[in-house]
Amino acid sequence: MANTEKGIYYPDDYTKAADVLADMKTMAESVDAAIEKSKYNDKDIKDEVKKIQNEQKTQNKSIEANTTKNTQQDELIQKLQANMIQESTEEATSLHVEDASNLPAKLEVQGNHYQETQEGTDNLAVLNEGSITQDGITVNVQNGVATVSGTNTNNEATYITIGTAYLYANKTYYLRKEQGTAVGGYSLYKNGQTKWFEATGESSIDISETGEWAVRYSVGANASVSGTLKFGVYENAETEYVVGKKAVPSVEYPSPIRTVGDNINILPNNFTSKTENGLDCTVNSNKSIHVVGTATATTHLILVGSVGTGTAEEVLKFKANKQYKNISNVDVLYQKIDNSYGRLLKDTEFTFENDTSIRGLYLQVNSGETVDETYYPKLVEYYEGMDESYSQYNQGSVEVKKINKNFYKLDIEGVSRSGVDYTTRNGTVTAKRTATAESGSYFNTNRTKLPAGTYVISGVDDTFVYANARIEVYTSDTIDGNTTQITTLMNTRLSYKYTSDKPFYLSFSFVVTGETDVNDTFIFKPQAEKNDNDTASTFVEHQEQSYVLPIQQEMLDGDYFDLLNNKEVHNWKKVILNGTENWSKNGSTTDEIFVATLKIENAIDGYGYCNYFKYWGGIKISYFSVYNNGVNIRFCMDGAEIKTIEEFKAWLQQKNTEGNPVCVYYRLATPTKLDLTEEQKETLNQLNNLELFKGVNNIYTEQNLALLQLDYTVDTKMYIDNKIASQNQQILEIAGGN
Repeated sequence: MANTEKGIYYPDDYTKAADVLADMKTMAESVDAAIEKSKYNDKDIKDEVKKIQNEQKTQNKSIEANTTKNTQQDELIQKLQANMIQESTEEATSLHVEDASNLPAKLEVQGNHYQETQEGTDNLAVLNEGSITQDGITVNVQNGVATVSGTNTNNEATYITIGTAYLYANKTYYLRKEQGTAVGGYSLYKNGQTKWFEATGESSIDISETGEWAVRYSVGANASVSGTLKFGVYENAETEYVVGKKAVPSVEYPSPIRTVGDNINILPNNFTSKTENGLDCTVNSNKSIHVVGTATATTHLILVGSVGTGTAEEVLKFKANKQYKNISNVDVLYQKIDNSYGRLLKDTEFTFENDTSIRGLYLQVNSGETVDETYYPKLVEYYEGMDESYSQYNQGSVEVKKINKNFYKLDIEGVSRSGVDYTTRNGTVTAKRTATAESGSYFNTNRTKLPAGTYVISGVDDTFVYANARIEVYTSDTIDGNTTQITTLMNTRLSYKYTSDKPFYLSFSFVVTGETDVNDTFIFKPQAEKNDNDTASTFVEHQEQSYVLPIQQEMLDGDYFDLLNNKEVHNWKKVILNGTENWSKNGSTTDEIFVATLKIENAIDGYGYCNYFKYWGGIKISYFSVYNNGVNIRFCMDGAEIKTIEEFKAWLQQKNTEGNPVCVYYRLATPTKLDLTEEQKETLNQLNNLELFKGVNNIYTEQNLALLQLDYTVDTKMYIDNKIASQNQQILEIAGGN
């Protein structure tokens, strides 16, 4: 966290600022007096340092510590008296604040982006990291090495896909089963074609079909196996083994550009307010639809286009085999050009096998049905892991969460189980009475999603001294997936440090062992706090608040909200390539460069992102660049089986038809400025007058892409106490290190 010396921030409210400053001055005088009397005053610090120095001298060691007046503490007190202490964070996707006051703060949201990148290797066989079990055989892959165990439960051979290899037609490749002890069969497979690895040595194969081939391990009927194995698939003979990795992004393995607010609504909303069949339908300013009344007949509330048997007109087109998702709060129905019907279920991903033209999308209210609902129709192009924070608006959105010290939210009602009454209140669980079952009594809590990070997890305090009860702590990757027990909290271990590099779900199980009398009250206090310490701090009940900020256009690095001028500012623009561009070729047969002269204006030389290619960087795989004021887009297809303009255009057309087109983002010389909607203004005003929890605050986005910057006034006494404690700790560490 970077400190800055700024005045307290009160936008356009000088009267309020003056009143608060007067209160702060009064508080400053009392705190200043308290500090003079505290054990942390200058004299005591000097005495502590002298004591440490004397101890170190007896061990023939020296200590370099500041025994003069604590100038940093003095400066803090002066700032306090001048009412000037304020903190400002650097831009980050997750903010942790230790000492917030309850004064208004200012939170800014800016754009960011993510693209998966990974260098490829000479080994084209890429094994899937992790474990898979099929027909009694378990294959666990770690760092390219597969460990197998188990007995085939089938009366015939079983084939387990453990990886992939992307190969090109009309080329020769070299296969090797590298060292390993596992017995079985090893092959490449695609569309009925099988290419076998030799048991020893290297073999060559000719490929007739371009695409991803499955790397398979096979085990005979009822056979038992164990051991390890490694695979190698190479373009050249006798290539030295390395762990196979995908080149991402590349022609073979594209990577989407994930941006802030990329759940943009693809549904054009032209619904208009009207009264129909006893229903009053009103379109609100945020494009939501309020429907009230009792339908006198089955009614189709048309969102876009038309439905019926009249002349069909295409209003929306879905690409073949591309995933979409309806994140409306209602089922959306459709009618195709050929008059066939279907429904796009709420909270469900869907695809079409072929390009599908839609003539109408609608909501349906059945005859006699009484409604008084507000609907928020929204369809998005979907990819696994995308931000699904729900927005009631047509735009995309980013959800900002504000949570106090305790990330764990106890959200479950109490129950009676095996004679024990469990009561939940204020974030805690109380257990009373006697367990009647020999196996004891269990109370499982709900799962709460936590962002990646290091946590101290606790469930009890020093009053928990019973040997006949325990707290089990569990994590899982999903809300309803398998759990893993990470620790047991007992009277001898009150907290546990846990680190995860990705979001996870946390839950607890309160266990009373055996037929145990628990008339003495047990109080369980589940808490997870971001902290590098080994010991939990005092329990506080979980508190949180969410803010959903609508976004009109995908936001990349440097895009931001200008609240002063009521603008959403974008420094980037996207172009989708479909093979009809004016392409030319410039390059040799070993370094194919294709150049497109496009009608792109207002671009800055040299900047760009692409979902299928890396930006120009002298790397071996395909790359691209945008330059000459956006006139030219260049691709180098080094190593790819695309050698002619016709092949390149056909490839672009194929990707576009598949619904995964080649997209290029380029930087603008003059930004695009969109007028803020009323909903955006409202949320941004809330974020610019953010009410922080007193003390610890955690502010982050589920999407983990938006860059956040927070200006806030600290709780000055807490700030000084923390600083003094930190200084004392540093002195002790210096002493211990010398």
